[in-house]
Amino acid sequence: MLTRQRIKTAVSAAATVVLVGVLSGCTNVQSGFLPGDDGLTSQTDGIRTMWTTAWAVLLVIGVLVWGLIIWSVIAYRRRKGETGLPPQMRYNMPIEALYTLVPLILIIGFGAYTINETYALEARADETDTSVVHVEAIGQQWTWTFNYTDADVHEPDGMPAQYVSGDDYDRSELPTLWLPVGQTVEIAL
Repeated sequence: MLTRQRIKTAVSAAATVVLVGVLSGCTNVQSGFLPGDDGLTSQTDGIRTMWTTAWAVLLVIGVLVWGLIIWSVIAYRRRKGETGLPPQMRYNMPIEALYTLVPLILIIGFGAYTINETYALEARADETDTSVVHVEAIGQQWTWTFNYTDADVHEPDGMPAQYVSGDDYDRSELPTLWLPVGQTVEIAL
């Protein structure tokens, strides 16, 4: 049997677990749950906004749905002395329209937002723009080769083009793709 003391203990334990989960990992360096710094690329902020907006909307909807489920379980539970089925309801048109329209609006909204961000990601740079750097990336077994096809773009001096594989290799010897800052980069795979 649940006593007041057991209920208080359970509530305080649950609150402690929730607080530990919510407050763990809170630093001033992290900006939300997505990796990376603000503005790493010209598309970072748009993608981050899309993800955080989608998660916030879905979190609100999830809390609302779970709240309604818990409320209906508590409000319409079987009482002592009740037998048989409760009165069966049919055709509540406003609720059924809501069940249809809200997911449809969400799908259209998320789809439009995603398409907009996808077009921004895949937008080709103007060929006459002199700040565009062309990089040819060749995928090989277990490695990549990056060829900078434009003039005056190259790997830094001292960077080896090949590295030794195996268990004892140094990660700093891996080929690195160097991208110029402030220029649009086009990578051909």
